[in-house]
Amino acid sequence: MAALYTRLSLLNTEIPVVYQLKRYSPQNGGREPFIRVNLYRNKPQRLTMGEGNVSLHKGILQCTITHIPTQADWIKSEGDYLALGEKLVEHFPADLTLWHGAAQVRITHIPEIGTIFSEPSQVTLPVSIYWQADQ
Repeated sequence: MAALYTRLSLLNTEIPVVYQLKRYSPQNGGREPFIRVNLYRNKPQRLTMGEGNVSLHKGILQCTITHIPTQADWIKSEGDYLALGEKLVEHFPADLTLWHGAAQVRITHIPEIGTIFSEPSQVTLPVSIYWQADQ
């Protein structure tokens, strides 16, 4: 889904974006968070049959703000993580239409900010961006 990735690359933040299947070592020894991206696809739905078959594709662009601090005092406040999540929500508003060549992708819902998970080794905040595309 090149249109989604292109839009994400325009996010005005200094936080690194790490796409699925890519290795990443946190910068500055874990002082700053990064955004891990996974693209989840649902089962396509056939809209027409025969020649010129059109299908509806839906899924979630999962952007997880991830912080792996190597020192306890590097953990940010809950508000700092939520502010990053809000930037993603604002960057992918509901009903936004994206194009990549002839392919059209539409954001179908207001992105959803999940619960902050704080574990001894990392802090994560998932942001789910719901999309659909006709192909």
